[in-house]
Amino acid sequence: MAVLFWVARFADRQRFNKSSWTRHPLVYTFALGVYCTSWTFYGLVGTAASKGWSYLPILLGPILLFTLGFPLLQRIARVSKQENIHSIADFITSRYGKRQAIAAIITIIMLATTVPYISLQLKAVADTLLFSVEAIAIADQDLTLIVSCVMILFTLIFGANRLDIASYHSGIMAAIAFESLIKIIALVAIAVFALSLTESFNASQFANNANAVFNKSTLTPSFVVLTFVSAATIFCLPRMFQITFVECLGEKHLLYARRGFSLYLFIIIIAVFCIAWVGNQHLAGTDVTSDTYVLALPLATGHEWLALLAFIGGFSAATAMIIVASLTLSQMLSNDVILPLLIRKHKPDNTIPDYSSALFLTRRLTVVAIILMSWAYQNYLAENVALTEIGLIAFALAVQLAPAILFGLYWQQGNAIGVFAGLACGTLIWFISLMVPLLINAGFIDPEVLKQGVFAVQFLRPEQLFGLTFSDSYTRGVILSLAANSLALYYVSKLNRTRLSDRLQAFAFVNKERADQHHNVHDLHINKADLSSILSQFLGESATRRLLENEQRPELLRVSPKMLDYAESALAGVVGVASARAMLASLSSGETLGVEDVVNIFEETTRSLQFSQEMLFASFESVSSAISVVNAELKIVAWNKNYEDMFHYPKNMLRVGQDVAELVRYNAEHGVIGSGDIDQQIQTRLKHLAAGKPYKAIRNHNQNV
Repeated sequence: MAVLFWVARFADRQRFNKSSWTRHPLVYTFALGVYCTSWTFYGLVGTAASKGWSYLPILLGPILLFTLGFPLLQRIARVSKQENIHSIADFITSRYGKRQAIAAIITIIMLATTVPYISLQLKAVADTLLFSVEAIAIADQDLTLIVSCVMILFTLIFGANRLDIASYHSGIMAAIAFESLIKIIALVAIAVFALSLTESFNASQFANNANAVFNKSTLTPSFVVLTFVSAATIFCLPRMFQITFVECLGEKHLLYARRGFSLYLFIIIIAVFCIAWVGNQHLAGTDVTSDTYVLALPLATGHEWLALLAFIGGFSAATAMIIVASLTLSQMLSNDVILPLLIRKHKPDNTIPDYSSALFLTRRLTVVAIILMSWAYQNYLAENVALTEIGLIAFALAVQLAPAILFGLYWQQGNAIGVFAGLACGTLIWFISLMVPLLINAGFIDPEVLKQGVFAVQFLRPEQLFGLTFSDSYTRGVILSLAANSLALYYVSKLNRTRLSDRLQAFAFVNKERADQHHNVHDLHINKADLSSILSQFLGESATRRLLENEQRPELLRVSPKMLDYAESALAGVVGVASARAMLASLSSGETLGVEDVVNIFEETTRSLQFSQEMLFASFESVSSAISVVNAELKIVAWNKNYEDMFHYPKNMLRVGQDVAELVRYNAEHGVIGSGDIDQQIQTRLKHLAAGKPYKAIRNHNQNV
């Protein structure tokens, strides 16, 4: 842990250095290895040993996605950069009209997905500790709680102290990449060691026929469904979306990972097979469970140092997953659920408090809550459940987001109401078919529900939902839930009227030409006069003049590529990345902007102006002096609380748009601005204000200031 923390701190110091090694595509590729958790390290070996090639879909799915499905990854990555996406909740919310309710629902679903998955990591670490250290005198539940507390402490120290989500997280990426390197080295070392213990890969030559499972047919409906589910988790799990798309610095990184990450997973496929095969030869029929073959093989032959390496590899796999998953989910909970509630609470006060302290505390508390909920889930629901089963149930819930994402990218008529309906139907069927049996096994629900059905309705029997009995219960649950989700999304979207906000965002996501156009602004050809004109409209003449002074070759008529970068960055700060590129592209091509781009620019500009106004008001409140702001029509438009306290105006007199003359008259009539003719005093002050020039007046206030 100390080494990992040092790597993170060292890399984090270089997060603003664009040529740093932390931004190399190899770091990104290894960071994607966070997909391979302790479930992969221990659980897949157990699955391979007991079910043969059935372990392949978990690793084959992502390989197929990064090879055959690579255009989908490119599209999600480009849209994420175009729309300035910071999480999977952001992605779906931005596509469907930017509704806060969607973000909150997605976050709650992801919480229900992540908790079982983290519980899997806690269970794996605790089980391997109990298996490795025979003399340990701690109960299983107590050991899992200790592991949970250690993970909480490390996660809080590691990454819960930063609020910014827009910048590249070089520390986290470097640390996760380092952990991925450690776990593949450990797994390959165990596999090579296992190969040294066997003399043949012919199962018929051994009295122990445990490896006969590898002779069974694997092309079953379950194999196909699980392959799809595993592929979909790359863009449905919060931690994988964060690493794959949010932290992706460019298409070069994706192209590098297309080969590198696929090779990484292929090596793990080979290593898992070797360990499972040899483990069955030597340990099948003993009291050693197949989930612990990775540790049992070196321990059984007296190679404790190799067992220690295996434990470190598995611990790294669990730690990496818990850190990224808890931090990502903590960010989603604080930004999409808790912060909106805080803002709504202060909205009637018309105040703009500093939320940074509240966000810091919220991030830390949510990390603690997430990991403790995972411990409770493992302790009360999944204590006697295999690692693979816990992971598969979490996967099945995560992929309920797949219809919303895929429809959102390829079907322009999809809308928010359809997404609500789809998620409701899919999640309900997932709960009945997969979670209810787990709750029955844990003793929380009467076992009669399996026979009588939910609410005593026969066609709602969890293991024979709607009277269907094809394939196994997991495959049925996934197929039925995704089918209901997709059909509800499609038909409800068709029946429901699509709002303008939905249509505008649909255009940004579905229109591939817009997503792809001028990905590099260096390809544009823009005259300086045209660029100056459009910059002046959004930045003002002074800021535009200072920006254009950076032009290295002012004698040229066209703008240099470097200046285009500056212009895009400046415009993006006001209207957003997508709109900035759309405007620059229209200048280059001579075409007019579409209505979608115009409305999007207006929306982003309004948001920027609103933010600037809020920042202005917040700055006023932090100043000890009394301040008021008057516009060109001599009407008051802003003031701070100290200004109110100083003059004690009657209720409702101080309001936006009030004539300054009325306020000055009130002050003069109450002796605040000194003696003399009141009308003369009013005219003098109005004259100073109209001239827009600074002036100074010293007088004793009624509060001796």
